[in-house]
Amino acid sequence: MIFWEFVFWAAAAAVVYAYAGYPVVVWVLSRVFGRKPQPPIIAGDDQLPSLTLLIAAHNEEDVIADRLRNALAMSYPSDRLKILVASDGSSDHTAALVSTFADQGVRLLDLEHRRGKSSALNAAMAEIDSEVVLLSDANTQIEPNAARSLARWFADPSVGIVCGRLMLKDPVTGTNADGLYWAYETFLKKCEGRLGALLGSNGAIYAIRRELYTDIPARTIVDDFVIPLQAKLRSKCRIVYDYEAVATEETAHTVLSEFCRRSRIGAGGFQALTMLWRLLSPRWGWLAFAFVSHKLMRWLCPFALIAMLLASGAMAREPFYRYAFLAQLCFYLLSGLAVMIPAGVGSLRAFRLATMFTSMNAALAVGFWRWVSGMHSGVWQPTARVAVEGAGPAGSLLVARAQDQRDSNSSDNTMPDRSSNNPSDQILVADQSGIRRFGARDLAMAGALAAVAVGIMFDAWKDIARLGLMREEMSYVLLAPLVIAWVALSRRQRLIDCPVRREWAGLAILLMGWVVFVYGYWTDPVLWRAAAVVITIGAIISALGLDVLIRLLPAFVAAIFLIPISPNGRYQLAEPLQTATAQVTQTVCDILGIYVTRSGNLLSINGANVTVAEACNGMRMVLTLLMVCYVVAFTSPMSGYLRALLLFASPVVAIAANVVRLVPTVWMFGHTSEETAESFHSAAGWVMTVIAFLFLMGVVRALQWAGTPEKPDDVHPDAGSKRPVTEPAAGVGTSHASQLA
Repeated sequence: MIFWEFVFWAAAAAVVYAYAGYPVVVWVLSRVFGRKPQPPIIAGDDQLPSLTLLIAAHNEEDVIADRLRNALAMSYPSDRLKILVASDGSSDHTAALVSTFADQGVRLLDLEHRRGKSSALNAAMAEIDSEVVLLSDANTQIEPNAARSLARWFADPSVGIVCGRLMLKDPVTGTNADGLYWAYETFLKKCEGRLGALLGSNGAIYAIRRELYTDIPARTIVDDFVIPLQAKLRSKCRIVYDYEAVATEETAHTVLSEFCRRSRIGAGGFQALTMLWRLLSPRWGWLAFAFVSHKLMRWLCPFALIAMLLASGAMAREPFYRYAFLAQLCFYLLSGLAVMIPAGVGSLRAFRLATMFTSMNAALAVGFWRWVSGMHSGVWQPTARVAVEGAGPAGSLLVARAQDQRDSNSSDNTMPDRSSNNPSDQILVADQSGIRRFGARDLAMAGALAAVAVGIMFDAWKDIARLGLMREEMSYVLLAPLVIAWVALSRRQRLIDCPVRREWAGLAILLMGWVVFVYGYWTDPVLWRAAAVVITIGAIISALGLDVLIRLLPAFVAAIFLIPISPNGRYQLAEPLQTATAQVTQTVCDILGIYVTRSGNLLSINGANVTVAEACNGMRMVLTLLMVCYVVAFTSPMSGYLRALLLFASPVVAIAANVVRLVPTVWMFGHTSEETAESFHSAAGWVMTVIAFLFLMGVVRALQWAGTPEKPDDVHPDAGSKRPVTEPAAGVGTSHASQLA
């Protein structure tokens, strides 16, 4: 017990310090011991250093022309500025497009074979003789004065690296999906900059003295982190943060792309630790403090979160730790559900922070696995980007010129053939050899594994079925399989060209589900049944991979309806609704001239007592209506706003419908036989469910008619392409102990 308590509290302290404690501490320290760096004053352009803008690119034909036009618009003296593009074995029109800018001073270093970004940087640096090198990415846009703002710092000989400020924007809306998190990171950079403890740079915009650069290992992943800190270790130069030098860059437009990017950075972080371990020494002062607090503690958080979950589960017999265990499970469940929240629902946007936190730590865990297993590589893939029609005639002309030049070069045998002789490309093909498109065989495999999972946990599934059949208030469970199948079939088009991978994520879900299953077997039947559902889903993911999960996410989320709510949970949910429903029913009866007295949830009429057994007809009416609305919301053309409205309004409408049913029921208990009243109440329950649903559909149609914008049923216009797509009633009874469900 003492061991697990230590593990829990140590892990909790580590997570809290890494994400909340350190920002407070570093802000206080920066105010007490730090100072805001001041750039040297430059009298004229002749004091600015010679500068080369270096852009490493691989297959960036969609953005490279815009990037170069942006570079040529920089307000930097032309006699001191050079632009160099290192094309790392590009097999598209990237190199040819860059060549069309040769008459404007843009130089191309066309590397024949793909080497990886680190090797491309090493090769390009050997060709540069400028005093300062400004490194940037092909998909980055920098403000015109950014280069001048960065370069002025090098008038101070102690400054070796200057990091600019990167602003992220969503490729579709133009807003920043990770605005709060990025503001958080920018705040830390400013504080660390005041302490002289800035850690690395933004690869999109940072400048370094050419003399401080030395070649980095070819397999380096986070070069923008390693290069500045290695220079710091060798020369003890200053790394400063320039808030005024601004660059913008698009975020990954799918959840999966962003997760892959973060897991790659996570692998790079663990890899960098082996190169920069000397920074852990206290002799580096504030830099060592920031390195441990900001980086090392952050990298260890996934393991701390796992330790917290395991420790609280091991001590679940204690009420505090049992609630802590359940709170963690609910938080991770919320993280998954928040992916479904439409981007336009501003009031619920805060819930997406849970998804961001969880996905960030999950990506770090995956990155650790990639690093340990040796699955990382210095060869990078450009992030898939949303196609933009803004290229216009000029863009088309550039592509045409590039194609003409490419064809001409090919006929002269001056452009190398990269289709089959590129060793790096062969490596990439080998890395993806386990990926294939979704087919009948995969469906059969998933079905077989799911059947095995159900067979192993047969007792739990039998208990779920028994509750659905024997308990009327649990009958909604029987509708859940139909809901899952309906939503999955409606989205089957998404599975075209969906990659199927054998991934360890499914095994992780299986392991977590098994831990909860064993724990629930001894302590909580609800957890026991929930774990059976989770393990079955884990078996399916093990067979199909995360791509299928993301594309059919609403169907997987609907599996929540398979988990019967515990009696205590039903009571906690129903009790406040019982009283409210009884009170509204009494008010309506008074308006209609029906004399009814009420005590709590007990209504009396003509000497007959009517108890509102469970508001909203137990769970039956609310959850039945909610499931039907869920199907409509995720299978019909509907905007995100209407989808959220439909889901959130369904329980409210169910309560209102139940009040409408209760009013005549109460009257019948006072003026007819008990048997007649009970029969009417039971039959009216299902009738009111249909009426409530039709009412909701009428509301939705009215809003659509009023001009609320619609969008297609989440079917991405590129659903047939090979690009991943994400997205992202109470009853009554009498004093004769009749309890109507």
